[in-house]
Parts: sequence; structure tokens; C-alpha cells
Amino acid sequence: MGTHRVSNFAHGPLTHLPLNKRADERLTMLDANMSRRDALIGGATAIASTAIAPMTMAQGTSDSKQEFQLRLTVASCMYGYVGIDEVLGELKKCGAQSVDLWPKVHGNQREQVDEMGIDRFQELLAKHKTRVDVISAYRFSIFELRQEIEFAQSISCPMLVTTAKGPRELTGPALRQAIAEFIEKLKPHLEVAAQHGVTLLIENHSGSMIDSIDAIRYLVDALPNDTVRFALAPAHLPQEASLLGDLVREIGGRLGFFYAWQYGKGFREKMQREDELLQMPGLGPLDFRPMIRSLREIRYDGLVEVMMHPTPRGVPIMPTTAEVTYQINQSHEYLRKLVS
Repeated sequence: MGTHRVSNFAHGPLTHLPLNKRADERLTMLDANMSRRDALIGGATAIASTAIAPMTMAQGTSDSKQEFQLRLTVASCMYGYVGIDEVLGELKKCGAQSVDLWPKVHGNQREQVDEMGIDRFQELLAKHKTRVDVISAYRFSIFELRQEIEFAQSISCPMLVTTAKGPRELTGPALRQAIAEFIEKLKPHLEVAAQHGVTLLIENHSGSMIDSIDAIRYLVDALPNDTVRFALAPAHLPQEASLLGDLVREIGGRLGFFYAWQYGKGFREKMQREDELLQMPGLGPLDFRPMIRSLREIRYDGLVEVMMHPTPRGVPIMPTTAEVTYQINQSHEYLRKLVS
């Protein structure tokens, strides 16, 4: 999308605070600035209790309660071009169950696996007691994924994420028709994915056919089966917390991946690291609470990935591996506090 509307908070981004204090301060500010609608539901105390209450099925039966938890994965590109062995060693420190394997230009860990071979990579996964749950396959067209699907199967990775392919800047019926044609063209490729036990994830990416709220709605309505699901990247959408929360609820069971990522001050130009980090949950101005509530309501059990893009691409988000892990953990803690 061409413009990004950022939610209005009375104090603005917390750029004057040390990074390790911002998540807590952001939560305090969000509580102080709750909307009138939330206040009418029952005030801050009621909202806090709702945030930690287990979800129940629609019937409300006592034996159907399910505790909502975040299933965390880590994008290898957050560490820049650091060796994959080193990245895998950080996952448990981040409280993550798996890695999202990124290729150039954002990272190069996918290429590293090609260089070392699958057998050596499998040894590294076993060494670190972890796995690959998703591969970011943006370097390929969604219609050219067969080789990557086969690679994913070879390392027992269940998902690939990429973007839709089709005409851009359409609206209304023309956009709906273009998406319907895209899905029809995609069906043979979904058969290949199903044969290999791989799910394809389509992200809303600015400048792609799926770059607006309406496009997401049309796409979700058109998805034919669970071999293809939607990956939500809030950073590419209007930065309106309630709108994004409603969108998560609307997508419902078609949601297969959630990027915990906001626009902040943007990610297209070089800026001070403190400003770049405003893309991270808990540091920038976006209130993730409505989205977390909606994830709970739809009983989302897919992966959650903290994301940001540094400039230039390919550099780590912080100078050292330890600092990258620390920063990811700050956002993980912010998200956990919204849950519990």
C-alpha cells in the first residue's frame, strides 16, 4: 500500500526510553489510552482478566476450554548473514520451537543449507534439538515452487511462504476476478504441494496483488482448501489496531502464519537503529492487543514470528548475535504479557 496510517498515542513512540524498558512502558501507556469501547466493556480490570482467561468453544462447555499460547518461530534473517549453526543455537534462548529459513537478500541461511548439503543440515538441527517449520520462498514465483516444495519435504518442513502473482492496483470486481483467476491457475501447484505434505502461505505484501484489506478478504474467500492459507503481515496494512484485530477475526481458520510486525517509521530507507526497531512489537506505536485477542478468539494455533526489516537488507537487526536475541526476546515478552 502506498500509505500507512499509524495509530495515535498521546505520547508517541517511546524513543526516549532505553530499549529494555519500552515494552513495559508501552503496555502501561496502552492501558492508560484504552478506547471508550473497551472501557465500556468493563474497564481496565475486566480487560486484563479477559486477556488471560482461557478460550472456550462457542457452546461454552466446561470440557472444551483451551489455553491460548503463542507458538513462536524465529526468522533467520533477523541475524543477517550469520552462520546457520549460530542462528539455530539461539532459538531456545528466544523461547522458539523452530526457525524460519530465509534466503538472500534478507538473510542467506537458505543458501547456506544448499552449500553444506541436507545431511549436514539435518545434523545441525539434531544438535540443537530444533526444526524448520517454515521456509520464506520469496525468491521464487508461487508458480515456480516445485523444487522448493521438494526441498521442504526433504527436511520435514511443513510450510512455504510467498506472495500472490497477478495484476496490481486493481479494486472492486476487477480485483475479485483477478484473484479468482489466480486461484484457478494455482490449483495444479496446490496438488503438488499436497502430494509432498507442504502448505503454501500467501502473504499480503505491499506492491503485490494482495496488498489491501479488500484483497485479503477476496483471497481468503477464494482459498480452496487447507493446502493454501494466508500469512498476515500487519506492517503492510493501515496501522489501526481495531481494524487489524477485526481482520484477524474475519480471516479466522484460514490464517496460517502471523507476523508480529508493525510499520513503525518505515523500512524502506536507512535510519537510526532506534527508529528501525519501532517495527518491533512493544517498541513502535501499534497496539497488538486487539490482534492477540482475536487470535485467541479464533483459537489460532499457527506460528507467530517477530519481524522487522533493517536497511540495508542482509544486515542483522542489532550489532551482535546476543543483542539480536535479546531484542527478539523483548518483543516475545511484550506479546506474552498481552496473552497472560
